Amino acid sequence: MAAPAGEPFAQPELGTLTARVFGDSEDTVVRDTNCGESDPCEGTWSITQFGMEMQWTLKPGIGATVGMGYIEGQIKEANFRGKGPSLYVGVNGAVPLPNHFWLTGQARVSGSAIWGAEVDDGSREFSQDVQGTLTSLVAWSRLEEGPSFWAGAQSTLLWVQQLSPLGTNHEMTFPLRWHYPLSGVLGISYRSQPLGLPWERSPRLTVGAEGRVGQSKGVGTWVSLAW
Repeated sequence: MAAPAGEPFAQPELGTLTARVFGDSEDTVVRDTNCGESDPCEGTWSITQFGMEMQWTLKPGIGATVGMGYIEGQIKEANFRGKGPSLYVGVNGAVPLPNHFWLTGQARVSGSAIWGAEVDDGSREFSQDVQGTLTSLVAWSRLEEGPSFWAGAQSTLLWVQQLSPLGTNHEMTFPLRWHYPLSGVLGISYRSQPLGLPWERSPRLTVGAEGRVGQSKGVGTWVSLAW
């Protein structure tokens, strides 16, 4: 599911809780697994999502996330377009390296249910999916304020999607999977100084952007507040 992966760092000095509002757009090439080798069975799953995420820092370097959003998705090749909710949960970690470098990773499971137009029999077009994604990044950050940069790879190891473009009352359902399960990730963010008094534990504001190319081609932006 489209959602930026490079932030936030799970570090107590940044706060125990981080709330993030994000927007993301992504195109992924998918295949109908019932098609033969010579059939035109590929399409592009295009989604635009807006959502909110909460992260809890469980201990230094380890965090848990839960997010929910609203998706607009389409596959032009199947004449499908719809909207619906999405949900994901994940864990992420960060290991410090010398000279302000970090090795970070994230595991995420997500799902969505998207309803399209009503068809002749009164039912509606429908798509549902479950995805499992792993991300591994090398980041540079002074952590508590200023810019952060990261680059790495993202792989969707699980993709189970069922598309019913003729309505839920029809037996014509296409099982879809990704075409190749690897993307490159590149991102940047900027973290503010504490927003309150210097002697208090104050929230910090972060803005960021991230791009992906490969299995998925996409870009996401976000604003987060940690306290």
